[in-house]
Amino acid sequence: MKTLILQEADLTALYDCLKELRSEITELRRMKEPPEHRYLSRSEVCDLLHISYSTLHRMTRQGEIRCLKNGRRTLFLMSDVEAAMIPVNA
Repeated sequence: MKTLILQEADLTALYDCLKELRSEITELRRMKEPPEHRYLSRSEVCDLLHISYSTLHRMTRQGEIRCLKNGRRTLFLMSDVEAAMIPVNA
């Protein structure tokens, strides 16, 4: 078995590469999921719709967007978020 000696700079570069690879794998997994079964967090929904947390809370309370709870986490189905958007004819 070979022993490999790395310097601290090499370890830092390796750590950064692994961290970037992990985020790319996570994004690829997310893209693989069918859009209707994809779950979004509150922040993702707010970013997608360009609304504030209070507006999202109001929309949820009034039944405009349905949310799901998993412990303390609030999640939204992508299909429910898309259904909440109202098409406007120009």
